[in-house]
Amino acid sequence: MNALESSAVTWGGLRLPYAIRRSPRRKKTVAVTVDPGGSVLVVAPVSLASARLDEIVTRKAPWIAQRLRRAESHGPPPAPREFVSGESVLYLGRHYRLKVHPDDTGAARLRGGWLHVPAPAGARQATHVRAALVGSGATRPSGCPNRSRLGGRRPASRRPASSSPTSGSAGEAATTAAPSA
Repeated sequence: MNALESSAVTWGGLRLPYAIRRSPRRKKTVAVTVDPGGSVLVVAPVSLASARLDEIVTRKAPWIAQRLRRAESHGPPPAPREFVSGESVLYLGRHYRLKVHPDDTGAARLRGGWLHVPAPAGARQATHVRAALVGSGATRPSGCPNRSRLGGRRPASRRPASSSPTSGSAGEAATTAAPSA
């Protein structure tokens, strides 16, 4: 990983500090980015002098100042979510209340408007609960009424019956091969 350099320019009484990352892949262009936290990053070719980067940042200063004001007006970024019991989560366009079972080992499931998810034994930190959500199948809870939208198979009673007399039982769907193009 390349070490970051730093520099700063003054534009209209405003001091604009920025970090410089040298990239061997860049040959001629310079990229200036302002992240939502308000820091400025300049990605430049290895051979470009720091004095030339100061000139480029000074020329881009009105744009940088505008982006910094916009970042300030949005306020601090939201706190990371903690997956704890009682929190509301959005799943398939609907909000469900979360119920975390710390010592459970089953799969995630929807029951009575609650999304029940297991967490590994001893998981008291949000990162452990998040890992349990991702690894336990929380993206496909059992009991989900729209399971077919998730790529799962519909129950046999809900599958349309084939009209072909040679297709087999009424619960099986007939399959046809698409011609290759």
